[in-house]
Amino acid sequence: MSKVSVIIPVYNVENFLKQCLDSVANQTLQDFQVIVVDDGSTDGSGKICDDYAALDSRFIVIHKINGGLASARLAGAEKATGDYIINIDGDDYLEKDMLKSLYDAAITNDCDVAVCTFNRILPDGSIQKAGYKLSGVYDRQRIKKELVPFIVPGTDAEIFSPNVWTKLIRRELYLKNLTYYDKNLSMSEDVVITVANLINAQSLVYVDKPLYNYRITEGQMTAKYRAEYYDSEKTAEEKVIGAAAAAGYDVSQQIKRRYVNFAFWQIKTAFLNLKDKAEIKRVIKKWSDNKIYSGADKSCWSVKEKIKYFLLKNKNYTLLKLVCKNL
Repeated sequence: MSKVSVIIPVYNVENFLKQCLDSVANQTLQDFQVIVVDDGSTDGSGKICDDYAALDSRFIVIHKINGGLASARLAGAEKATGDYIINIDGDDYLEKDMLKSLYDAAITNDCDVAVCTFNRILPDGSIQKAGYKLSGVYDRQRIKKELVPFIVPGTDAEIFSPNVWTKLIRRELYLKNLTYYDKNLSMSEDVVITVANLINAQSLVYVDKPLYNYRITEGQMTAKYRAEYYDSEKTAEEKVIGAAAAAGYDVSQQIKRRYVNFAFWQIKTAFLNLKDKAEIKRVIKKWSDNKIYSGADKSCWSVKEKIKYFLLKNKNYTLLKLVCKNL
């Protein structure tokens, strides 16, 4: 059994994959297992994965029919044997001491979860450091008091990113909470994993170092409207509510707040990407008519969020178009 299992879903990232795999192979912590899941790549990614596995016995490759990020992560989890699990993306890369820093912090403090911060690598090569509003070690009471009230990300009250790639999670905890995961999710996969694990963790430690490098490509800089995000977000929010309820928490107000922000973002992308006015109106109606955000307590919301709520409720095409350009 290894100390850490690293799960890497891969799909058509041949231009960045070697840097990613090298950054894992050259970690200062050497006792790890790497599960690379080739999710039906049509470029040279699959061969690159096989080449690394042929040279390094710590690398395991799974080739599967394309099923999306969530299904690839589930396939990797089935093979994980490490004491802790971390997911990373095949087009990103790690600082050389990432695994050791997180693992040592988790072991020293006997924590279920270890969290670090990260760098955003922009298309022009510049670097932005992301920060979290976390500090030190959190026991169960501190998690309940300081994290649970803000556990659902995606609002102006966000205290940490929902991403999974800055979070080292004890394997038993991770596998137990996969019951809330859905292989068909096309959006908000990270939110489900992150919330389910953090809300059930007995302890967490924060390592205030940017140990992960998240690459933002030109394509990611331009938001695209995707109709399937509606059902995916709805499923993800139901999963989060279920995970929280099972742990004895009510996060429905947080979900309402998240939904308003997410819905507004989707309407904004519709204005940016769709040309047909009638189609955009259908998008507005679909997101506005969902009753999940009714009864929202907006007393702690930011001004921007209150404006989004008002616009969503009123479905005014002209006003939404105007505000979406400036908010």
